[in-house]
Amino acid sequence: MSNELKDYLFDRIYELVLDSGAADTIEEVGPLSYNSHNYVHGWKDGQRVNLVVWFDDDTGEWRIEHRETDK
Repeated sequence: MSNELKDYLFDRIYELVLDSGAADTIEEVGPLSYNSHNYVHGWKDGQRVNLVVWFDDDTGEWRIEHRETDK
């Protein structure tokens, strides 16, 4: 994957997650992939959140899904 595509995915995922309110801060994103799930670890209202972000080819939209965390 080119560096330009990696930069685009990284910026787009940050924008999507923060603008949607799914997380207040992001600690880690990766691995980056356009055709697969991207895992995002961060914080929302003082609680750890794990998210999966991907581009849905069927709808042409980005999706965000919350995943359970181990406490």
